Amino acid sequence: MLDNVAVKSIMESLRWCDLPKNIAYSLFPVEDIPMSSWGIVNKVITFSNGSWDARSVNQLKEIQRFLVKRPRPIHIIVPQLINHQNESGNREKKLKGFCSVQVFDVSSQSYGDPVEVKTPSAKLLNITKLSSKWNVNPRGLKTAYRINTFYDESIIDQAFDSGKKYAWTLVNKVYRDVYPDKTDQMERLLVEEISALVLLRLLGFEAHYNGVLIDKIKVYGRYKKLSSIASTLHVLKMVEKTMNAVLDGVVDDLD
Repeated sequence: MLDNVAVKSIMESLRWCDLPKNIAYSLFPVEDIPMSSWGIVNKVITFSNGSWDARSVNQLKEIQRFLVKRPRPIHIIVPQLINHQNESGNREKKLKGFCSVQVFDVSSQSYGDPVEVKTPSAKLLNITKLSSKWNVNPRGLKTAYRINTFYDESIIDQAFDSGKKYAWTLVNKVYRDVYPDKTDQMERLLVEEISALVLLRLLGFEAHYNGVLIDKIKVYGRYKKLSSIASTLHVLKMVEKTMNAVLDGVVDDLD
């Protein structure tokens, strides 16, 4: 089970972070490090704690690095699986629940052998393809944008009105295509708002939004009778599925 210390740490880091930025970064992480195989929630938690490469104690030992005195852990979420016998008599894994494990930022919380600093591979988002696919007018936008990552902070601009309208219109169409049977308006508006902000961030734009997004997720959770962690997992996974549909077939390699 997730203990109270881990839950408080996770929710506090998510509350005060730039959630759209960290979701955007999680969609295009550094490759060939342990974090690259993590789910979106754990990537967002780690980015929210200011780390681009976090590892467990054993993973640090594998690269000859060791924890500093009084290290500051990052709590991430992992599933608890148990062996279960199905109706056919076969053994299979069944989800029992979730628990937390501690990981540590490689650069600030460990010492030892040097670690190569890797950057995400360069990608290009083709706006022409994206607009044609979803039949949305890209007025005011360029034909393509280099996807913004955490190594390109200096190029962030304020989103303009036509860009914001484009993002919201497009994710609304994508959401309705991905979730045709969803009728919960609160859920739809929340996922669309976060997804539109993520899309703008990928293009290198920042848009102001009202309220704290994680607090909106908590309100949604109370409405659905879900815990803060459960509602966060649910919403972020819906945003991930929406954004995967947005990005499908319209991202090109630059390297």
